[in-house]
Amino acid sequence: MARTMSFNDIHDTSDSVEKINKLKPIQSEEKLKDPVNTVYEKLREVFPKEDPKSLLAKSMKHVSRFGGAGDLTDLIDEILWPLPRSSDCKIFPFHPSKFHDFEEANVSHFYTASNQFYKMVLRQHPIPARPINNPSQAIQSIEYIENKLSTERYQHRKALLREKSDQCAQEILLFHETDLNNIESIFNNNFNLDSSPLNRPKAMIFGRGIYMSEFPGVSLNYGKGLMLCKVLTGCTETISIHDYSARTAVIPDQFDSREVVKDCVAVIHVIKNSDQILPYCVINLQNVSQNIQTNFPLFQHYPTAAQS
Repeated sequence: MARTMSFNDIHDTSDSVEKINKLKPIQSEEKLKDPVNTVYEKLREVFPKEDPKSLLAKSMKHVSRFGGAGDLTDLIDEILWPLPRSSDCKIFPFHPSKFHDFEEANVSHFYTASNQFYKMVLRQHPIPARPINNPSQAIQSIEYIENKLSTERYQHRKALLREKSDQCAQEILLFHETDLNNIESIFNNNFNLDSSPLNRPKAMIFGRGIYMSEFPGVSLNYGKGLMLCKVLTGCTETISIHDYSARTAVIPDQFDSREVVKDCVAVIHVIKNSDQILPYCVINLQNVSQNIQTNFPLFQHYPTAAQS
Protein backbone atom coordinates (compact mmCIF):
# COMPACT_ATOMS: atom_id res chain seq x y z
CA MET A 1 0.00 0.00 0.00
CA ALA A 2 1.43 3.38 -0.99
CA ARG A 3 1.59 6.21 1.51
CA THR A 4 1.94 9.92 0.81
CA MET A 5 4.88 11.82 2.31
CA SER A 6 7.01 14.90 1.85
CA PHE A 7 10.64 14.88 0.82
CA ASN A 8 11.55 16.28 4.22
CA ASP A 9 10.74 12.85 5.58
CA ILE A 10 13.18 11.13 3.22
CA HIS A 11 15.87 13.64 4.09
CA ASP A 12 15.37 13.07 7.83
CA THR A 13 15.54 9.27 7.45
CA SER A 14 18.44 8.92 5.01
CA ASP A 15 20.57 7.27 7.70
CA SER A 16 17.77 4.80 8.34
CA VAL A 17 17.56 3.93 4.63
CA GLU A 18 21.26 3.09 4.58
CA LYS A 19 20.85 0.89 7.65
CA ILE A 20 17.89 -0.89 6.02
CA ASN A 21 20.04 -1.69 3.00
CA LYS A 22 22.62 -3.28 5.31
CA LEU A 23 20.13 -5.35 7.29
CA LYS A 24 20.60 -9.10 7.13
CA PRO A 25 17.61 -11.49 7.09
CA ILE A 26 16.57 -12.82 10.49
CA GLN A 27 18.64 -15.95 11.00
CA SER A 28 17.20 -19.23 12.27
CA GLU A 29 18.95 -18.96 15.66
CA GLU A 30 17.45 -15.48 16.11
CA LYS A 31 13.97 -16.91 15.62
CA LEU A 32 14.48 -18.99 18.76
CA LYS A 33 14.64 -15.78 20.82
CA ASP A 34 11.62 -13.94 22.12
CA PRO A 35 10.15 -12.65 18.80
CA VAL A 36 9.23 -9.29 20.35
CA ASN A 37 12.85 -8.73 21.39
CA THR A 38 14.05 -9.85 17.94
CA VAL A 39 11.83 -7.32 16.19
CA TYR A 40 12.62 -4.60 18.72
CA GLU A 41 16.40 -5.08 18.32
CA LYS A 42 16.09 -4.82 14.54
CA LEU A 43 14.02 -1.65 14.79
CA ARG A 44 16.47 -0.09 17.25
CA GLU A 45 19.27 -0.87 14.79
CA VAL A 46 17.46 0.88 11.94
CA PHE A 47 15.86 3.73 13.93
CA PRO A 48 18.23 4.56 16.83
CA LYS A 49 16.70 8.04 17.28
CA GLU A 50 13.10 6.82 17.55
CA ASP A 51 11.38 6.62 20.95
CA PRO A 52 12.22 3.14 22.41
CA LYS A 53 8.76 2.85 23.97
CA SER A 54 7.15 3.51 20.59
CA LEU A 55 9.37 0.91 18.87
CA LEU A 56 8.59 -1.64 21.59
CA ALA A 57 4.86 -1.06 21.20
CA LYS A 58 5.14 -1.47 17.42
CA SER A 59 7.18 -4.66 17.92
CA MET A 60 4.53 -6.15 20.20
CA LYS A 61 1.77 -5.23 17.77
CA HIS A 62 3.69 -6.75 14.85
CA VAL A 63 4.35 -10.05 16.65
CA SER A 64 0.75 -10.24 17.84
CA ARG A 65 -0.49 -9.72 14.30
CA PHE A 66 1.82 -12.17 12.54
CA GLY A 67 2.50 -14.67 15.32
CA GLY A 68 6.27 -14.08 15.19
CA ALA A 69 9.01 -11.85 13.86
CA GLY A 70 8.37 -12.62 10.19
CA ASP A 71 9.03 -10.08 7.43
CA LEU A 72 9.62 -6.57 8.77
CA THR A 73 9.18 -4.79 5.44
CA ASP A 74 5.68 -3.46 6.14
CA LEU A 75 6.57 -2.43 9.68
CA ILE A 76 9.67 -0.52 8.57
CA ASP A 77 7.62 1.05 5.78
CA GLU A 78 5.03 2.21 8.33
CA ILE A 79 7.72 3.97 10.39
CA LEU A 80 9.74 5.29 7.47
CA TRP A 81 6.94 6.78 5.37
CA PRO A 82 4.74 9.02 7.58
CA LEU A 83 2.08 11.40 6.35
CA PRO A 84 3.32 14.56 4.60
CA ARG A 85 4.08 17.79 6.42
CA SER A 86 3.58 19.89 3.30
CA SER A 87 1.27 19.78 0.30
CA ASP A 88 3.88 21.41 -1.96
CA CYS A 89 5.71 18.18 -2.75
CA LYS A 90 4.13 14.77 -2.30
CA ILE A 91 5.66 11.35 -2.66
CA PHE A 92 3.91 8.03 -3.20
CA PRO A 93 6.12 5.01 -2.39
CA PHE A 94 5.71 1.62 -4.07
CA HIS A 95 7.52 -1.67 -3.52
CA PRO A 96 7.98 -4.57 -5.98
CA SER A 97 5.65 -7.46 -5.26
CA LYS A 98 4.26 -10.53 -6.98
CA PHE A 99 0.80 -9.16 -6.14
CA HIS A 100 -0.64 -6.29 -8.17
CA ASP A 101 -3.38 -3.81 -7.37
CA PHE A 102 -4.04 -2.15 -10.71
CA GLU A 103 -6.66 0.15 -9.18
CA GLU A 104 -4.25 1.64 -6.64
CA ALA A 105 -3.80 5.39 -7.08
CA ASN A 106 -0.70 6.38 -9.08
CA VAL A 107 0.50 2.79 -9.46
CA SER A 108 0.89 3.31 -13.22
CA HIS A 109 3.88 5.56 -12.48
CA PHE A 110 5.56 2.72 -10.60
CA TYR A 111 5.22 0.48 -13.65
CA THR A 112 6.44 3.21 -16.00
CA ALA A 113 9.54 3.92 -13.92
CA SER A 114 10.43 0.27 -13.30
CA ASN A 115 9.93 -0.59 -16.98
CA GLN A 116 12.23 2.26 -18.06
CA PHE A 117 14.89 1.23 -15.54
CA TYR A 118 14.91 -2.45 -16.49
CA LYS A 119 14.79 -1.71 -20.21
CA MET A 120 17.80 0.60 -20.09
CA VAL A 121 19.87 -1.24 -17.47
CA LEU A 122 19.86 -4.32 -19.70
CA ARG A 123 20.77 -2.35 -22.80
CA GLN A 124 24.45 -2.24 -23.73
CA HIS A 125 26.02 1.16 -23.09
CA PRO A 126 29.05 2.30 -25.12
CA ILE A 127 30.76 4.22 -22.28
CA PRO A 128 31.81 3.10 -18.76
CA ALA A 129 28.97 2.73 -16.28
CA ARG A 130 28.56 1.63 -12.69
CA PRO A 131 27.71 -2.10 -12.57
CA ILE A 132 24.38 -3.23 -11.13
CA ASN A 133 24.54 -6.79 -9.88
CA ASN A 134 21.52 -9.04 -10.45
CA PRO A 135 19.61 -6.23 -12.22
CA SER A 136 16.31 -8.13 -12.25
CA GLN A 137 16.21 -7.70 -8.44
CA ALA A 138 17.81 -4.25 -8.31
CA ILE A 139 14.79 -2.10 -7.43
CA GLN A 140 14.11 -1.86 -3.72
CA SER A 141 11.37 0.76 -4.01
CA ILE A 142 10.14 3.57 -6.24
CA GLU A 143 8.70 6.89 -5.10
CA TYR A 144 6.48 8.79 -7.50
CA ILE A 145 6.70 12.57 -6.99
CA GLU A 146 4.13 15.32 -7.43
CA ASN A 147 5.09 18.99 -7.27
CA LYS A 148 2.44 21.43 -8.47
CA LEU A 149 4.75 24.39 -9.07
CA SER A 150 7.37 22.37 -10.98
CA THR A 151 4.62 20.81 -13.09
CA GLU A 152 3.19 24.23 -14.00
CA ARG A 153 6.61 25.52 -15.06
CA TYR A 154 7.27 22.38 -17.06
CA GLN A 155 3.95 22.65 -18.88
CA HIS A 156 4.61 26.33 -19.62
CA ARG A 157 8.00 25.44 -21.11
CA LYS A 158 6.35 22.69 -23.14
CA ALA A 159 3.89 25.20 -24.60
CA LEU A 160 6.75 27.53 -25.55
CA LEU A 161 8.65 24.70 -27.25
CA ARG A 162 5.52 23.64 -29.12
CA GLU A 163 5.46 27.11 -30.70
CA LYS A 164 8.75 26.14 -32.38
CA SER A 165 7.40 22.78 -33.54
CA ASP A 166 5.50 19.78 -32.25
CA GLN A 167 8.73 17.79 -32.35
CA CYS A 168 10.41 20.23 -29.96
CA ALA A 169 7.67 19.56 -27.39
CA GLN A 170 8.19 15.79 -27.34
CA GLU A 171 9.10 14.25 -23.98
CA ILE A 172 11.65 11.59 -23.06
CA LEU A 173 12.59 9.87 -19.79
CA LEU A 174 16.15 10.41 -18.55
CA PHE A 175 18.07 9.40 -15.41
CA HIS A 176 19.98 11.77 -13.15
CA GLU A 177 22.13 10.79 -10.20
CA THR A 178 22.98 13.07 -7.30
CA ASP A 179 24.04 12.99 -3.69
CA LEU A 180 21.24 11.92 -1.34
CA ASN A 181 21.50 15.26 0.44
CA ASN A 182 20.45 17.08 -2.76
CA ILE A 183 17.24 15.15 -3.40
CA GLU A 184 14.97 17.19 -1.16
CA SER A 185 16.07 20.45 -2.78
CA ILE A 186 15.70 19.08 -6.32
CA PHE A 187 12.19 17.83 -5.83
CA ASN A 188 11.04 20.91 -3.96
CA ASN A 189 12.80 23.52 -6.13
CA ASN A 190 13.90 21.61 -9.25
CA PHE A 191 17.51 21.62 -10.47
CA ASN A 192 19.93 24.46 -9.83
CA LEU A 193 22.55 24.97 -12.54
CA ASP A 194 24.82 26.85 -10.14
CA SER A 195 24.90 24.25 -7.37
CA SER A 196 28.15 22.34 -6.84
CA PRO A 197 28.52 18.59 -6.17
CA LEU A 198 29.44 17.70 -2.59
CA ASN A 199 32.24 15.23 -3.21
CA ARG A 200 33.72 16.09 -6.59
CA PRO A 201 34.47 19.07 -8.84
CA LYS A 202 31.80 20.26 -11.27
CA ALA A 203 33.31 19.66 -14.70
CA MET A 204 30.51 20.28 -17.26
CA ILE A 205 32.88 19.00 -19.95
CA PHE A 206 30.10 19.00 -22.55
CA GLY A 207 28.89 22.52 -21.81
CA ARG A 208 26.75 24.30 -19.25
CA GLY A 209 23.56 22.49 -18.33
CA ILE A 210 22.02 19.66 -16.33
CA TYR A 211 23.57 16.29 -17.16
CA MET A 212 21.34 13.28 -17.71
CA SER A 213 21.44 9.92 -19.45
CA GLU A 214 19.11 7.26 -20.78
CA PHE A 215 21.39 4.71 -19.06
CA PRO A 216 20.98 4.41 -15.27
CA GLY A 217 24.46 2.87 -14.94
CA VAL A 218 26.03 5.97 -16.51
CA SER A 219 24.14 8.27 -14.14
CA LEU A 220 25.01 6.09 -11.15
CA ASN A 221 28.64 7.17 -11.39
CA TYR A 222 27.78 10.52 -9.84
CA GLY A 223 25.97 9.74 -6.59
CA LYS A 224 23.62 7.47 -4.66
CA GLY A 225 20.27 9.12 -5.42
CA LEU A 226 18.90 7.88 -8.75
CA MET A 227 16.09 9.96 -10.21
CA LEU A 228 14.00 9.43 -13.31
CA CYS A 229 12.80 12.66 -14.91
CA LYS A 230 10.49 13.74 -17.68
CA VAL A 231 12.53 15.88 -20.05
CA LEU A 232 11.79 18.26 -22.92
CA THR A 233 14.96 18.18 -25.02
CA GLY A 234 13.51 20.76 -27.43
CA CYS A 235 15.71 21.62 -30.38
CA THR A 236 18.76 19.43 -29.87
CA GLU A 237 22.36 19.91 -30.93
CA THR A 238 24.07 16.56 -31.56
CA ILE A 239 27.83 16.23 -31.12
CA SER A 240 30.22 13.28 -31.16
CA ILE A 241 31.83 12.33 -27.87
CA HIS A 242 35.17 12.37 -29.73
CA ASP A 243 34.71 15.83 -31.27
CA TYR A 244 35.96 17.98 -28.41
CA SER A 245 36.19 21.02 -30.68
CA ALA A 246 32.36 21.07 -30.63
CA ARG A 247 32.25 21.32 -26.84
CA THR A 248 31.56 24.99 -26.44
CA ALA A 249 31.13 26.17 -22.87
CA VAL A 250 27.64 27.45 -23.70
CA ILE A 251 25.10 25.62 -25.85
CA PRO A 252 24.25 27.86 -28.85
CA ASP A 253 21.11 30.00 -28.58
CA GLN A 254 19.24 28.10 -31.31
CA PHE A 255 19.37 24.87 -29.28
CA ASP A 256 17.62 23.84 -26.06
CA SER A 257 19.86 20.87 -25.26
CA ARG A 258 22.97 19.02 -26.35
CA GLU A 259 23.08 15.30 -27.16
CA VAL A 260 26.45 13.56 -26.86
CA VAL A 261 26.71 10.51 -29.11
CA LYS A 262 29.09 7.55 -29.22
CA ASP A 263 28.74 4.76 -31.76
CA CYS A 264 25.43 6.29 -32.92
CA VAL A 265 24.01 6.05 -29.39
CA ALA A 266 23.08 9.09 -27.29
CA VAL A 267 24.89 8.53 -24.00
CA ILE A 268 24.67 11.96 -22.35
CA HIS A 269 22.08 14.74 -22.57
CA VAL A 270 22.89 18.28 -21.43
CA ILE A 271 19.66 20.16 -20.68
CA LYS A 272 19.89 23.93 -20.90
CA ASN A 273 17.02 25.04 -18.67
CA SER A 274 15.73 23.42 -15.47
CA ASP A 275 12.13 24.13 -16.53
CA GLN A 276 12.66 21.56 -19.29
CA ILE A 277 12.90 18.90 -16.56
CA LEU A 278 10.16 17.52 -14.35
CA PRO A 279 11.47 15.27 -11.55
CA TYR A 280 9.28 12.18 -11.78
CA CYS A 281 10.44 9.29 -9.58
CA VAL A 282 13.14 8.30 -7.12
CA ILE A 283 14.41 4.77 -7.73
CA ASN A 284 15.95 3.22 -4.63
CA LEU A 285 18.32 0.43 -5.57
CA GLN A 286 20.02 -2.56 -4.04
CA ASN A 287 22.81 -4.76 -5.48
CA VAL A 288 24.69 -1.74 -6.86
CA SER A 289 28.42 -2.29 -7.23
CA GLN A 290 30.78 -0.08 -5.24
CA ASN A 291 33.01 0.12 -8.33
CA ILE A 292 32.28 3.69 -9.43
CA GLN A 293 33.56 4.73 -12.86
CA THR A 294 33.56 8.47 -12.16
CA ASN A 295 36.75 9.38 -14.02
CA PHE A 296 36.03 8.11 -17.49
CA PRO A 297 39.35 7.23 -19.18
CA LEU A 298 37.59 8.09 -22.44
CA PHE A 299 37.37 11.75 -21.43
CA GLN A 300 40.66 12.28 -19.64
CA HIS A 301 42.67 13.41 -22.67
CA TYR A 302 40.02 15.90 -23.81
CA PRO A 303 39.94 19.55 -22.67
CA THR A 304 36.83 20.67 -20.83
CA ALA A 305 34.22 22.85 -22.51
CA ALA A 306 35.56 25.89 -20.67
CA GLN A 307 38.98 25.27 -22.19
CA SER A 308 37.78 24.72 -25.74
